[in-house]
Amino acid sequence: MYPTTDPVVVKQGTPEPKTAKEHAATIQKLSAQKEAGRGIQYKAIQIVRAYVETHLEVTDPTPEFQVYVVWFVKVLQNWKALVSTSLPDGMYYELTYDGDKSKVYVDAYKKFDNVAINVPTDDQPVLF
Repeated sequence: MYPTTDPVVVKQGTPEPKTAKEHAATIQKLSAQKEAGRGIQYKAIQIVRAYVETHLEVTDPTPEFQVYVVWFVKVLQNWKALVSTSLPDGMYYELTYDGDKSKVYVDAYKKFDNVAINVPTDDQPVLF
């Protein structure tokens, strides 16, 4: 593999480039894909921020808060993101983009519980 300082990681199974020119083209393509993903994630953050701001209590002052992407995946023209905020409300947001319809669907969830469960063997009951 040709040395590079670019932080783009070449996925396992990606064919080894034969020339330095091919290597540079591969790095450039992967960098562009990575930047496109960042742009989509920024859109997801903007959507959640707007959603949260419109759903805050109207009589309270607008608090400062951060919005961040917890998980993101893009497949073909579609993508999905799990997004949360620094607000102490326990909410998280699932955004699903339908590339065929150019629509984003926002699902808002409130975290109810978080428990650890030991995985039982076949003859043991599930215990909480």
